[in-house]
Amino acid sequence: MDLAQAIFRSALTPDWFGPNRLNDDFMGRFEAVTLHMALVVRALRRKDAAHARFANRLIAAMFDLLDAGLRELGVGDLTVPKKLRVLSEAFHGRLRAYDAALDPLAPTDALAAALMRNMFDDQKSALPLANATADWVRRAADRLSVITHFNDELVCAAFGAPVLAVSDD
Repeated sequence: MDLAQAIFRSALTPDWFGPNRLNDDFMGRFEAVTLHMALVVRALRRKDAAHARFANRLIAAMFDLLDAGLRELGVGDLTVPKKLRVLSEAFHGRLRAYDAALDPLAPTDALAAALMRNMFDDQKSALPLANATADWVRRAADRLSVITHFNDELVCAAFGAPVLAVSDD
């Protein structure tokens, strides 16, 4: 599915990775993809039943891409399904956490707390990054909420560039 590949491309831009950012490894990349995918799935599911079904197909396409990525990394055929099961549980947990944190009635720090827990391993030094990421997430969620036809260009434009206001020092 082209949209899933476009979401992966947006999530895997170098701006997300490096010092004072996400680790540039499989799990860091998984977290970036999960965050982007969760935002799109959330927006789709808020539309109607047809969009919700499309969201489910998008999630399936995401896991097809993760399956291929694990195999490309040399993970064995017997291990891939086990790893995908763990990743699926992690994805769906994060999807629920981010959706709840984006609820207008949620505490204002709920999103940064969810990001700290899931993306930044609760490292206190990552709090500025979690706050900057939370701001980016809110902007992206707002832009995605007004899209009526979800295609590669509109979704990627809604993400925009990550503006992570932390120092690389």
